[in-house]
Amino acid sequence: MLSNKLGLMLANLQDSMTMRFNTVPLIILLTSAAAVAEEERPNFEGFYTQIGVGGAHRKPSSFVDLTINGVETPASISNDASKNYWAGNLELGYNWAISPDFLIGLGAAILPMGKRQQNSTINIRGRDYPFVTGSPAYNYSFFVAPMMKLGEDSVLYAKLGYQSTVIREDEISDLSGYLVGLGYKRFFYRSLYAFGEFNYYDNKSQKIHRTMSLPSGATLDSNVNASTDLATALMGIGYQF
Repeated sequence: MLSNKLGLMLANLQDSMTMRFNTVPLIILLTSAAAVAEEERPNFEGFYTQIGVGGAHRKPSSFVDLTINGVETPASISNDASKNYWAGNLELGYNWAISPDFLIGLGAAILPMGKRQQNSTINIRGRDYPFVTGSPAYNYSFFVAPMMKLGEDSVLYAKLGYQSTVIREDEISDLSGYLVGLGYKRFFYRSLYAFGEFNYYDNKSQKIHRTMSLPSGATLDSNVNASTDLATALMGIGYQF
C-alpha cells in the first residue's frame, strides 16, 4: 500500500517537472517574440519620404498705380489663370524624438504647378489691354515640423517654413514667402503610413513696372504690386525608414 502511494507521488512529481521544463522554453520564446515585435514596431523617428495628391486654390491679388501722359487714371488688373486645380507634392525629411511624446522634423517639398500660363490684362476706362504673361512652374519649400504623438502609431504635426514659386517669365521674378501647415499621420502597414494635411503659402508682393503705348498714341506708365497666395489640401502615403 505504501509503495503504491510512493509510486503515485513520484509519477505526479515527474509529470510536474516535465510540464515545467516544457513550459520554460515556451515562455522564453514568447518573451523573445514580444521583444522583437516591440523593436520592429515602426515609429516616426528617422528619415521619411511621402507623396500626396489633392486640391489647390490660388488667390491672386493686384494693386495698380497707373498714369497716362502723366495723369493718374483708375485701372484694374485681372488674369485668366484657374483658381482651383489638382495638385500633388513630393516630400523628404528627417524626424528627431525630443521626448517620449514629442518629435521635431526638418523637411523639404516640391509642388509641381504644371506650367499653367497666366495672361494678365489691365482694364483702363472699360477696355482691356495685355499686360504680363507668366507661367508658374513649381513651388519648393523648407520647413520645421513639430509633432505630438497621439498613440503608438499616429502623430499630429504642424509646419512652418520658407517657400518660393518659380515663375517662367523674364518680366516677373519668383514669388516667395512663408509656409504654414497642419497634418495627421498614421501607420497602416509596417513602415507605411497614410497622411492628410492642409498647407497655406503666403507670398510677398512684387512690383511690376510697365510702359506701353496705347492705340490712341498716349503713353501708359504702370506700377503693379502683384502677389498670388496658395492653399493646398493633400492626402497620400509615406514610408518611414
